[in-house]
Amino acid sequence: MQSQRSGQEPAAPIRTTRPQQSPRSAAPIEPRFRAGDRIVCVPYGEGVVQSSRIVDEQELITVRFAEHGIIEVNPSVNSVRRIEQPSRPGDEEGGQHEIPW
Repeated sequence: MQSQRSGQEPAAPIRTTRPQQSPRSAAPIEPRFRAGDRIVCVPYGEGVVQSSRIVDEQELITVRFAEHGIIEVNPSVNSVRRIEQPSRPGDEEGGQHEIPW
C-alpha cells in the first residue's frame, strides 16, 4: 500500500498550536493565613500556622500540628479553614466570653 497516490500533492503537515493561556492576574495573590492563626486541616487536624508564603501564585503554609509535627500545607489542595478565636477583654467587640487556648 502506498502512502501517496501518484499525481497528488503531499498532504500539508499537521500544525499544532499551544492552547491560549489565560492572562495572569495583575494583582498579586494575597495570603489568607498568617503566623499564629489556628487552623483545622484535613487530614492532619488542628494546628498553628508558623509561616505563610506565595509560590507560583499559590499560598503555602507551614503548620505545627500536635500529632504530626511541622508540615508544609497547600490550602488549595488540602481543606484548610481558620478557627475563629474568641474575642479578648479590651477588644472593640467587648470580649465578654474569653476561652483560654
